Amino acid sequence: MITFWNRKEIFVGFSRRDFQNALEVLKSKKIEYTYQITCYSGSSNFLIGRIGDPENSNMYYVYVHKRDVYDASKALQILKV
Repeated sequence: MITFWNRKEIFVGFSRRDFQNALEVLKSKKIEYTYQITCYSGSSNFLIGRIGDPENSNMYYVYVHKRDVYDASKALQILKV
């Protein structure tokens, strides 16, 4: 079980496609994960370049258990081009 105390952030980004690809890779490798999506549309303290761009108005976070960080990092390397 992944909790706040035993998790590590393995992915963070604005791209929904990259986020979905990361989840698919972790799923295929049977690595347990949790995620969080933070919506920034309409936020006045957000980066100016992101406001009004619906494609990039969310920040995606993916977390894995601390014991799985190495395996998850290795699995997600295929996404980095």
